Amino acid sequence: MKLIKHPWLFLLLSFAITIAVKIPHLGLPFFNDETFSYYPAILEMAKTGPGMMPGILPIILSKGHPLFFYFLASLWVKYIAGNSIALTHVFPLLIALFALFVFHRFAKRHTNIVLANIAVVLLSVKTMFLAQASLLLPEIFLFCLFMLCFDAYLSGNYKLYALFGSLMMLTKETGAVFIMVFGISYLIENYRNIKTRKFWMEITMLAIPVFVYGIFLILHYSRFGVFFFSEHLDYITVERFKVLYKSKSAFSTLFLKHGRNIVFFSGIIALSYLLIRRKAIEYKRFLILSLFILISFFIFTILNFYIYRYVFPVMGIMLLASLALVQQVKTKYQIINIGYIAIIVAVSGYYTATKRGQSDADLGYVQFLKVHKQMVEYCEQQGWYDQEFGAGYNMVMSMRDNFAGYLNTDKNFRMHHLPGIKDRNFIMYDSTCWPYEMPKEERDKLELVKRFQYKKHWGEIYKVRE
Repeated sequence: MKLIKHPWLFLLLSFAITIAVKIPHLGLPFFNDETFSYYPAILEMAKTGPGMMPGILPIILSKGHPLFFYFLASLWVKYIAGNSIALTHVFPLLIALFALFVFHRFAKRHTNIVLANIAVVLLSVKTMFLAQASLLLPEIFLFCLFMLCFDAYLSGNYKLYALFGSLMMLTKETGAVFIMVFGISYLIENYRNIKTRKFWMEITMLAIPVFVYGIFLILHYSRFGVFFFSEHLDYITVERFKVLYKSKSAFSTLFLKHGRNIVFFSGIIALSYLLIRRKAIEYKRFLILSLFILISFFIFTILNFYIYRYVFPVMGIMLLASLALVQQVKTKYQIINIGYIAIIVAVSGYYTATKRGQSDADLGYVQFLKVHKQMVEYCEQQGWYDQEFGAGYNMVMSMRDNFAGYLNTDKNFRMHHLPGIKDRNFIMYDSTCWPYEMPKEERDKLELVKRFQYKKHWGEIYKVRE
């Protein structure tokens, strides 16, 4: 077990895993929110000049988000990547490697080197991390800033906390959840010192991210007449059915899917054992704060717009906290301890290698991008530029937006979103579409032209019968 205490070997291993998996994916086309939201905004900022002031981008491109991620990415695109999709995807890959370093450093400082080594390798084989590691999306970057902020808070370095907390708030609104938890935690831990100068100096530093974000909102309102993007406000709901659905999905995605259930439930069992036996619990401050963060983040998630990748910023602390509890009940038999580590890493690796979903939350996107590419190339070969197409969300952007990387010429196609076949010549349906996008009564009016298949994903082109 001496090897597992090596200070940097396992961090390098996590780097190697990430790079080996992601290099073949760097040149893949943009898709989903990359094409719909982030890359168009970043490309526009790169053209007009990188900046972080509200108004530098039209609100339809920025979606009302703070602009720090856009700013950094636009600098990369403007001065390094240019129009290269592969070089553009190097930017999130570098962020992913930095995230592993920050996570390992945090775990080493606030638990121990063994847990840090296990946790960083475990995170590096998680399919959601590997999927996001080359996508031009902000969740891994938000995770980096959150871990830096968490580290600064636990270390009592409130100047660094003010810096990283402000950058986190300027990256995505979700950061407010973490800032709120840290602020409440400080008040609970230090309320007895409320009359001291030190208390007010530190609480002021803790409040700086709030002030920074408040200034951003004021500037945003002065430029656009609204504090937030109205479409996003429409996603906030307390409707019972939607909240229940998001609760089940978010809980499953964060705690249960792709082998995380083994780590989570073993952590629960370990905690129960420690409490029943009334044993002292190590890393108590980190564990309590992690619990509050997870609960607060979960509530925030289920009340707002939700997609799978949104839970990633707290996945690392869920894994680390669970492992920190399990380690405290480890047996004296090294083969059992090693066996547990091998199982949780192997199970995660198995799911990463085999499970293929329909979103950017796992590596399944690699397969359906290749299917989409084949479908686009087929339509180009047929010269169907004057035809009307109906297609799902991803295929519409693949056939319509030249910058996405599917089209081989400057020409694009006439695209419309499903459902609906009226005034359409062709319908494109694929494994990323929702069932409601192709009702049976419409499918019966279609004639299959060609089917495409790559491993677990498929696509079909139909001709609409006269």
